[in-house]
Amino acid sequence: MHFRKTISLLVIFLLMMSIPAFSKQGKNNVSGKVKVSGDDASVWIDFTAAGAKNSRAIGGSFCCQPDGEGKKTCANVVYMKVDGRYAWLAGKCTSDSSGLAGRWFFMAVHDGGTPGYLADHLWLDWLPDTPDAESVAKRKVENLEKPANNKSIEAGNIVVEPCK
Repeated sequence: MHFRKTISLLVIFLLMMSIPAFSKQGKNNVSGKVKVSGDDASVWIDFTAAGAKNSRAIGGSFCCQPDGEGKKTCANVVYMKVDGRYAWLAGKCTSDSSGLAGRWFFMAVHDGGTPGYLADHLWLDWLPDTPDAESVAKRKVENLEKPANNKSIEAGNIVVEPCK
């Protein structure tokens, strides 16, 4: 009996140790902190998103802040799709001082390697404030569309980790 109990405990221990290794499989992770050229000044864009493969439930955040200013625009990332080193994200603005609160954004990013400056790419559009903005954002992500506005990256890095 003692031998069976020891084997059972060993099997349970090994299973518990393998759970973290299995939990990383099948998960897409996208993140970045980049400084992009804006209309009047440079803007820092900081974002993260994670989600299981083929899952619509995504957790993430998006914030942008003009360089040297206290104003900040933040959004929750709701939709994400990853294809290789490209990722498409969409979300709804939760706080902003210049009228973007409640509007949806749509973004595509490319991880061109490290360091990201001159190798990574970011496209970003704020969608019109219409009743169907969420469904438009979701469709754009699902169809892997590219936003019209390519942002020139001055510094920083984008990381796209597709699930394996």
